Amino acid sequence: MVITSVSNPHIRYVRTLASDKRAREADGVIVLEGANLIDALPVGAEVAELLVQEGKADKYRGIIERFGNYIEVSDNVMRAVSSVNTPQGIVAAAKFTLPEADRLKPAVIADGITDPGNMGTIIRSAAACGIYDMIAIECCDLTAPKTVRSTMGGIFSMRVSYVDRASVAKELSGYKVFALDMRGENIYNISKRELDCAYALAVGSEAHGISDGIRAAAYKIVSLPMSGATESLNAAVSLSVGLYQLVYGNKI
Repeated sequence: MVITSVSNPHIRYVRTLASDKRAREADGVIVLEGANLIDALPVGAEVAELLVQEGKADKYRGIIERFGNYIEVSDNVMRAVSSVNTPQGIVAAAKFTLPEADRLKPAVIADGITDPGNMGTIIRSAAACGIYDMIAIECCDLTAPKTVRSTMGGIFSMRVSYVDRASVAKELSGYKVFALDMRGENIYNISKRELDCAYALAVGSEAHGISDGIRAAAYKIVSLPMSGATESLNAAVSLSVGLYQLVYGNKI
């Protein structure tokens, strides 16, 4: 049977999860859209709801066989559930919660990042560099569908600690913090011996930069060299370039 009404309890549940952070936290469930993201779920992950657009079951047969039962929905229901202009035709509500960051490992610090696209890029870059721990200081919701989609599956390998500004000093004790700021010293001058520890690279929002709490906790304020024609870089780009240098760059 094809579900054609957005009032159906299964559809209402998925739509509530997509829009309500408290509902996601209460059930430990996130909403995933698109085959690639659903395929990226960790082995053994449980899918509470799997919605497939009418006529696309054969296309997504592999996902259906992996997770079991699915609900076929009409085009208009899929559009109502989807958060993109052109739905791929498959949405899942999956059991998933982010574990807390490991304080003994290198990390990234997202300081007031409120744009889901930027946050997703930061998580993707961190995962690509083998950095799986994040300190998120008053940032956007990492479990919101737009943020999760922007991570392209990187979210599934991350450990995240959420921190308010009053707790920054306490939470960052034990980390050697390198904070990105356009007036800092050249990040390419950081030596290998300075990274033989649980270091963390911090980036602030494009509107406000790094906060006073991060400045106070920083071991060094660092910057990316730029020509005079460029004043600044996007926050996620800055973090990505800086992190690649720390992890993969040649060290002194």
